[in-house]
Amino acid sequence: MDAFEAGTRFFLGPDYDGHLDDSAPGEAFSTKFGVTEMTYAGALADGVVGKPWYQVQTVADVLPIYQTDFYDMNRCGEMPPCVGMVVYVDSTLMGLHEPAANLQKTLGVKQDGRIGPITLAALVRANCRSIAAQVEALDLKYLQGLPKWSLYKNGWTHREQNLLVEALKLEG
Repeated sequence: MDAFEAGTRFFLGPDYDGHLDDSAPGEAFSTKFGVTEMTYAGALADGVVGKPWYQVQTVADVLPIYQTDFYDMNRCGEMPPCVGMVVYVDSTLMGLHEPAANLQKTLGVKQDGRIGPITLAALVRANCRSIAAQVEALDLKYLQGLPKWSLYKNGWTHREQNLLVEALKLEG
């Protein structure tokens, strides 16, 4: 199983809210399988998906968004699987920039939040298991600084701890 498949199964699983069609707590916009209507509209305009929002009925309808807008945009497929999974899954929670910048900080390269050849080259020389754990710790620290931390701390902490466990399984 690759990082995209493992990551998608992880956050769309029953222990997390990506599998629900709902509004996020305290937010006025709806989601389908973890994708907001706004994100879907952008993907529709870009040709990533082809049917209108009201016709989205299955996970398969939103998978191209996860692949294109999160996994591919942060070049997760070019990373060791455990690191790619951590960066991918946390990108779906906190946006592309923060997990990418945390990876760069861990690797000691310029933190511009955009994964490029310098970041990927540094990753080749690194211990991927250690890097995944360090990125995960920085991602959790970021979440702890958010205004809604007190409301979501148990769920976010559980998610981040389990994400690292599952990601490390990809390395055998």
